[in-house]
Amino acid sequence: GSRAIALTDDPTGPLARAADHALPLLASPPEALGSTDYADPQARRYVGYHHDVPQTKTVTASILHAVLLAAALAPASAPRWREALHRFPAAAERALADTAAPAGEAARAMAAAGVLVFTGSGPAYPVAQYGAFKAYEFARVGLWQDMEEYCHTQYFVTGRRTPVVFLAPDRLARERAAEIAPVLADRLGACGILVTGECAAAAGCAHVLRVPDTAPPPLVPLLLYLAVQRLMHAFARAAGLSTSTFRGGLEPERYVAGSCDTIRASRIVPPGELGIPGA
Repeated sequence: GSRAIALTDDPTGPLARAADHALPLLASPPEALGSTDYADPQARRYVGYHHDVPQTKTVTASILHAVLLAAALAPASAPRWREALHRFPAAAERALADTAAPAGEAARAMAAAGVLVFTGSGPAYPVAQYGAFKAYEFARVGLWQDMEEYCHTQYFVTGRRTPVVFLAPDRLARERAAEIAPVLADRLGACGILVTGECAAAAGCAHVLRVPDTAPPPLVPLLLYLAVQRLMHAFARAAGLSTSTFRGGLEPERYVAGSCDTIRASRIVPPGELGIPGA
């Protein structure tokens, strides 16, 4: 009896039709979602994307719409939300501008790495996961972890020159990163990359990407996403990968064709076909 709300780029797609309400993301023109530029006949079945590349705009639009929905559900604080949302475009523009140069410097240190590690706690944790997934989409190994749990897990596969990204939007996260990063640099020779507020210190980190620290807390994760997007775009360019093609241009059509078979062609098998008695 619950009501479903769909966040989607395709107002005529199956998700929008199945939901009670659909919020269009407006990140892609709907008419562009039914075709693709791939040449391989199997790959040409994989439609639903405006561009066949790692699409940063889709996740950004999805999160922004979730924030807008939360604002609509909080009428008592609506004026504060509206003010924050009106300020956000300027904060986003500033974040992208301020992280451009340091992202390029960090990317050069990341380019030859076999593994990229992203750590973050609380609302920064899914941003860490997102960073690892962006590495996948550029045909690289990415790991993600809660910042504290990293010390008990991925720490043991962190080696010399391994890039470790610390997503530290608040004081507690920055203080913990300041304890961990110097150990990685001094003991292991790893490369710490800090993504944090503009006035924060950077103990133990060779590179720092700063985002405006005046944004309201609900909008801070969005700025972190923008910084990670800037970092991974610079990484792809430094590594000689295409930023306009899936997997950075490394056999994209072969992998997309495989996705059609493993994902798009999947179906739920009725219990009777499995030989389950009484089904």
